[in-house]
Amino acid sequence: MQDESHYYKFIIPKSMLPRKPRLAIGRNAAVKAIDWLVGQKTTTVHYDLETTGLQYCDPNQLITNIGLATADWLVGIDLTDVTFEEQKPLWDWLGQQKLGGFNLGFDLAWPWRTPTGDGRVNPNLGPLRVASDTALWFRALGTECHFLQKYNLETGVEKILLWPEEYQQKAWLKSALEKHQVKKADMWKLSLAEPTEYTAYCALDAEASLQLDLVFQETIEHWGFQGLRKYHDEVLVPKVKRNIEACCHGIPVDREELARNIEWCQRRMLSLEAKALEHPDLKPYQEEYIQRKLESNHVLKYNMKKKWAKASDKPWLEPAKYRIAYVEDEEKRNKLPKWCREFGGKFYEPETQFTISKKSTEWPRFNVGSPGDMKWLIFDRWLNNDYKIWYRKPANPKAGGLVTIIRNGRTYEIALTKAGDLPSGGEVLQIFGEIGTILNEYKSLKKLLGDFLEKFYAASERTGYVHAQAKVLGTVSGRMSGGAG
Repeated sequence: MQDESHYYKFIIPKSMLPRKPRLAIGRNAAVKAIDWLVGQKTTTVHYDLETTGLQYCDPNQLITNIGLATADWLVGIDLTDVTFEEQKPLWDWLGQQKLGGFNLGFDLAWPWRTPTGDGRVNPNLGPLRVASDTALWFRALGTECHFLQKYNLETGVEKILLWPEEYQQKAWLKSALEKHQVKKADMWKLSLAEPTEYTAYCALDAEASLQLDLVFQETIEHWGFQGLRKYHDEVLVPKVKRNIEACCHGIPVDREELARNIEWCQRRMLSLEAKALEHPDLKPYQEEYIQRKLESNHVLKYNMKKKWAKASDKPWLEPAKYRIAYVEDEEKRNKLPKWCREFGGKFYEPETQFTISKKSTEWPRFNVGSPGDMKWLIFDRWLNNDYKIWYRKPANPKAGGLVTIIRNGRTYEIALTKAGDLPSGGEVLQIFGEIGTILNEYKSLKKLLGDFLEKFYAASERTGYVHAQAKVLGTVSGRMSGGAG
């Protein structure tokens, strides 16, 4: 592991502390804070937003909180009870400032989007002036790209600003999510559950961006990287704006054609699955698999039920049928019915009860699309555990792992998965002839269906468009990254 003092080659860490934010919680306080804010002089403002989702192209997703940081003050405002009309002066004022923030490719889109009437929004980003996107600067200056390197805001706070642990917000967020049993994807619910703490969380993110900008600008001066400023302002920022506009416009999708392809894919997969399960190279193992599953799922259990006798049954006359539950404690024995006391206990007739565990469990099914089921079939049955795993880099088993297979006089060396597991498709299935070809086609169609067809169909449901969100400098190599929104 690298010495963390050299975690970044160019960025020079600087020990800083965050200020305590002034918070406006609730509608009345928020409106007063907005009135105060719009009276402040024009300046550079770093801001951070909390929202009810991640898709700014969806007008139904809203801003819940804003944090604003300048050289002179730090403010957090709870907007959950503030109307659009009451918020408008805030966005008009903010749009006149020089803007800063961490990943403005997200925060820049929300305040200045206008619904277009077809379920989409049109962002008016042209007049906006961006002073600094600190997420872009972090990527541009942290160029080592080694395995340990990260570029998120938490890392900036910990590794660059060196905030003491009590000021870092990761622990609070984790605790709050656990406390209210909220998933991180729904963390906006904390704006209702813990409005004061959540608004402070938002404000401190804005503070972190402001402080990171100071460090990054000092780093540029120190190394003489003046050309990066022009690259940031004239190349990266316009690209961020164009990406936002492209996401909001979206890519039109022929949903009818997509639905036909989904149906064809499902039909073909059903046919291939049936063909595979009846294939002589798979069928006997499928039957073994089902039998093993049945034996492990459904266990027959025995239990004795005691059917208590009454005096009218005269159980003492039928000792072969009845038994006595003897009561040793004298005090408890004296509480028995009088006719039982001389026998020292209560008579009962034993009845055998049978139960089967997991009776409601569905009939087992060998899943040709399951990596676990396929690994069992390939390596435990078809190869009968006759294979060898070895590593080109023994110190790092997840890198360079191979499995050697000898079949029909030929030797095959096939890479393990990225997680270091045995492969269950693709190259390894090609070894097994016709059945491998059938299974590979099934797996390819499953991937096509799950990773493309169904996702695009779901993503285009709201507007008929796919709204693809991209991140500038999203990879360590400087390329963009992103996905369908």
